[in-house]
Amino acid sequence: MSFKIFKKDLITWVNRLEKQIAEAGDEVNPSAWSQVWIHYRAAAISILMADGDKKQFFQRLVASASARKHYLTLINNGQLKASQHYRASEFNPYFDAVIAGQYPLANEIASLSPADWNEDYEFEDDFCYAQFLFALVSKQGQLEASDKAWLTRFEEALEGDDSQRLVWCQAICEQDSEAAVAAILALHDEWQAFYKEKNTRIPIKDWGFLTEKALFMEGVALLTIMDRLKLPCEQDYPDMPSWARIQFYQP
Repeated sequence: MSFKIFKKDLITWVNRLEKQIAEAGDEVNPSAWSQVWIHYRAAAISILMADGDKKQFFQRLVASASARKHYLTLINNGQLKASQHYRASEFNPYFDAVIAGQYPLANEIASLSPADWNEDYEFEDDFCYAQFLFALVSKQGQLEASDKAWLTRFEEALEGDDSQRLVWCQAICEQDSEAAVAAILALHDEWQAFYKEKNTRIPIKDWGFLTEKALFMEGVALLTIMDRLKLPCEQDYPDMPSWARIQFYQP
């Protein structure tokens, strides 16, 4: 697999998508927007893996998050019909803003995201996870009782199932770095198993899949949040290297 080839193809695709959206105007397919942020993220990962270009990596993540913000703005302004992507738990572009250290952008995405759970578009536990993250990041860890209440609803929505995401959130509330990192590593194991299974049935041309299995981006985002909250963690973990974290970026 050549990330050098991917990075060229992906930017070509993004440019084509943006042109199609501009030409379609009010008739645009809402799913076209999700393809924009998916391809920008894939391009970010590709250029980081191909060239080690951290500046371009973070810039393209910002482009991904900006596309998400614009999509949400259009819906909130009544200029675009809501689709399955209009859900709080459309995590990837939000995480992209966090990884790039663009917290005002992340907070804008949070404020534009739906505040009510839509069971047609997302699982309730994912919705609760999103709402907790929004509060955690926007308030820089200074959570109120109403923010922590999301975790009670999160646990209830699981109906007895386990969730390492919930474990991470609870550990953050308790400022238990060791438990938080353990939860991230457990999430990493789940991520690896998912991509190993998906690898047997995915089309070879699926750039999002082919790039995302190279870096555990959710883990990078959660470590970045821990960095910001000054909760101690190591620089490098499997598939979550320090050079993908803004905390260790040296221009």
